[in-house]
Amino acid sequence: MRSADEIAESADRSCKRVLVAVDRFDDQGSAVKLGASIARERSAQVVVVHVRERQNLGRGSFDFESPEQARQLVDTAVSELRQQGVEASGRVVRALVGQVARAILDEAADVGADEIVIGAKGSGGFFGRRTRERLFRRSSLPILVAPRPCEQPGRQAITTELGRRHAA
Repeated sequence: MRSADEIAESADRSCKRVLVAVDRFDDQGSAVKLGASIARERSAQVVVVHVRERQNLGRGSFDFESPEQARQLVDTAVSELRQQGVEASGRVVRALVGQVARAILDEAADVGADEIVIGAKGSGGFFGRRTRERLFRRSSLPILVAPRPCEQPGRQAITTELGRRHAA
């Protein structure tokens, strides 16, 4: 794993838009913190995206959270970014369970993102291993994974991955 400083030094300075995907299980706000750091360093904009998952059940469907809960999550992240001097906007999109990675990549393409930031796997949520693997396989953009802060102060590792098509 590379440190945040190493990533920043090797990063393409032409990055102008960062998509930060948030979920309700990232209670530490690690993705937003990393997104803010990248945006400040590169004078980039941040687009916060949250995917509201739904499960189809016969003739109906079940949403895992209300529209208000999803909107509040995005609004909180956007507010935090703006307080840190970062130009930010936010979106809530809906997707079926298992289609979260596709929804994130579609949003990244729609907003013209240069890279994607996601939080580490929490106790659940859509940044579990399957979604991360799908993002890595399908993305042509760099994906930064901001893990939970380490137990020891001052130590935090950041994993960076290149999507399969980007690395080729």
